[in-house]
Amino acid sequence: MNYNLELNEQPFTAIKARTKKIEGRTPKNFKDKRYEEMVSGDTVTFTNNVTNERLLCEILSVCHYNDVRTMLGTEGVENVLTGGLDIESGIESYNNLEGYEGRIKKYGIYAIRIKLKNVEIKSTLTNYSGQILDLIYRDVDLLADLENRIVSGVHGYCFYNDKLIVVY
Repeated sequence: MNYNLELNEQPFTAIKARTKKIEGRTPKNFKDKRYEEMVSGDTVTFTNNVTNERLLCEILSVCHYNDVRTMLGTEGVENVLTGGLDIESGIESYNNLEGYEGRIKKYGIYAIRIKLKNVEIKSTLTNYSGQILDLIYRDVDLLADLENRIVSGVHGYCFYNDKLIVVY
C-alpha cells in the first residue's frame, strides 16, 4: 500500500539527504486509521508543500507513543527532528504544528521509520557496432549501496544540483 503525505521544506530536505529517518505523525481524528494501518514494506510518497517535489520512501516500521517526549527519547532526537533540536525544543516544535498538541493528547503520535527508495531507470543503448546494451541508472547512497562493490573505473561524472553523478 502507498500512502501520500505532505511535508514542509525542512523535513523534506532532511529525508532527501537521508538524515531524517523517522517522521512523526498524529491522526487528524478518531476515524483516521492510516498510521496504525501502515506496515513494514508499505511505501509513502512525501510531497514538498512548497515545491511539489516528491520522494518515495519504504516504511521500515511504525511505533505508537503516548507523547512526543517518549517518542523522541526512544527513537532518538537525531532521527526524528531536523535542525539540531533537543527534546524540549522538539516537543515545542510538534506542539506548534496546527492541531497537533490536542490530537497527540487524544490519539498519541506515530513514529514512522522510513528509508528513501532508490530511483531506478531502465533504458537501452545501441552502440556503434549495432549491439543493443541494457542500461540501468540508479540513484544510490554511495556509502550504503556501493559498500561491497569493486569499481574498477569511472566512465564519466558530473554534478546535478547537490548530487555527484558517477557512471561506472
